[in-house]
Amino acid sequence: MMKFGIGIPTSREGMRHPSPFISGPEDIVKTVKLAEDLDLDSAWGSEHNNLVPVMRIPLEEPLPKWYEILISLAYCSAVTTKIYLGTSVLLMPFREPFMLAKQLATIDQFSKGRLLFGVGLGGFREEVVSILGQDKSFHRGNMLDEQLELLHLLFNKETVNYKGDYYQIHDVKLSPKPYQNPLPTYVSGESPNLAYRVAKWASGQSMSMESDIPKKITSLKIELHKRDRNIAEIDLLAHGHLSLANTKEEATSKYLNSRLAAKLKPEKSHHVVESYLIGTTEQVAEKIVNYARMGITHTVATNITANTLSELMEQIEMFAKEVVPLVKKAIS
Repeated sequence: MMKFGIGIPTSREGMRHPSPFISGPEDIVKTVKLAEDLDLDSAWGSEHNNLVPVMRIPLEEPLPKWYEILISLAYCSAVTTKIYLGTSVLLMPFREPFMLAKQLATIDQFSKGRLLFGVGLGGFREEVVSILGQDKSFHRGNMLDEQLELLHLLFNKETVNYKGDYYQIHDVKLSPKPYQNPLPTYVSGESPNLAYRVAKWASGQSMSMESDIPKKITSLKIELHKRDRNIAEIDLLAHGHLSLANTKEEATSKYLNSRLAAKLKPEKSHHVVESYLIGTTEQVAEKIVNYARMGITHTVATNITANTLSELMEQIEMFAKEVVPLVKKAIS
């Protein structure tokens, strides 16, 4: 059964939408409530913490409003009842594992098991360095491996002792554990270690629609087999940009002239348009059906083409009311 989700603007202003885009936290809540009312399965917040030049956010715009992702999802969990709330993605270099485990378990308990934990290194090393500093011994991938190992131990063992290159704990007990067992954990990125990390510690893999999805699934199957795990245990999530319109030409033009495509190299534009959820409702539904045939089980319109909140809400509504039913009918 295919699941469907959307991205919410916790820290997409400036990066994915013009700034200002939302008036405040109430607009994030409004977006999540709309997704729940439309019976979508998941809503995913993004995380950025500091604006750095490589992001190329126009200097003439107001400083974007970026809200801390876990606090945002905790609040949203209190005003919803059924939609799953995900981190897309939590930037792990900023996180100390034990307190992160405590925060994740607490949100999952308060939400009665509606947290989806998506992790990654982040697309901008410069953002991490601006906050944590430049350290030659600082290796984000190795840190992530230790963090995932520690979280797995904290969620599954009564008492944990651990000594790594970056993190050490002694005689630590996490209580309560997450409501869900296991806590749904999604690893994303383009690292050659992606499949290894998913197979060892996760229950989901998050992949960009513009990546080679069949190749990634094949690599994952190999790593899962080494650990006597099956691909059926993994929620295979494909995420991408959404632009819906009455014609493909209109949807494409709207996308290519949006903030989402501002950094897109011209030679990549055709591939991106064909891969992402760009077109009429029928065309986008057909793309999702093709992803389902590849093995994808969760489709998320992470970034949505919109210059205003009302445009965002309109796109979400079209996605839920027109695209999703066509997909469900095709794959039922």
